[in-house]
Amino acid sequence: MIRHYLRHGPIKAISFDLDDCLYDNRPPLKAALDELQGFLEGVDARFASWSYKDWFALKLACQRAAPQLNHSVSQTRLATLLLAFERYQIADAQALAERAMALFIKKRSELNVDAATKQLLSDLRKDYSLVAITNGNLDMDVSGLAECFDLTLQAEVGQRAKPHSCMFAKACEKLAILPSQLMHIGDHPRTDVGGARDFGAVSVWLNPGFGHEQPRALHRSLPHWQISELQELAQLVY
Repeated sequence: MIRHYLRHGPIKAISFDLDDCLYDNRPPLKAALDELQGFLEGVDARFASWSYKDWFALKLACQRAAPQLNHSVSQTRLATLLLAFERYQIADAQALAERAMALFIKKRSELNVDAATKQLLSDLRKDYSLVAITNGNLDMDVSGLAECFDLTLQAEVGQRAKPHSCMFAKACEKLAILPSQLMHIGDHPRTDVGGARDFGAVSVWLNPGFGHEQPRALHRSLPHWQISELQELAQLVY
């Protein structure tokens, strides 16, 4: 179902969120977490007893100590792993944490992207510059999505996460376009819809996103468009 809320001018580029916008992120994330858990238990059997709450508390401690980590899921997880290893006085903590992160990112990047989604991106790229704008840590080469985009921007320390305008602005700078000439598609009402609207871009809300059975509630910013299926995007731009 397509819903049109706000008028906008012509666009020259289209940016996409990745997780739950182009694919269901739950299966690869679960596989990555399972593999990471196996690695951790191989390092020290005591990690078998750690709960989600234990890891979350450690994550918060890292973010409080270094607030810039809020803009990088990779650096946050690396810092959390390092702190966990140090608490158990595990030798070579830094090297082990980096190995764990490499394993995690590779596994979470092994995606099953629909052929129809890749075809949509290929078709759109004939007429528009395509940009991936994500707060996640997907390895684009492993995922097979690198070839689908002209530019990939990922949140990291020094490149603030959505809804901040940093990555939207960098995309427009790289492509030499105005904010109003960028259309951004995402499933999150705050980081994608709110972030794009605050920046001045055209916002398309995929609701529900992949892996979500029920539509989400609007956060505060009305999108220009709302679609319930990614393939409906073609009807908005042609």
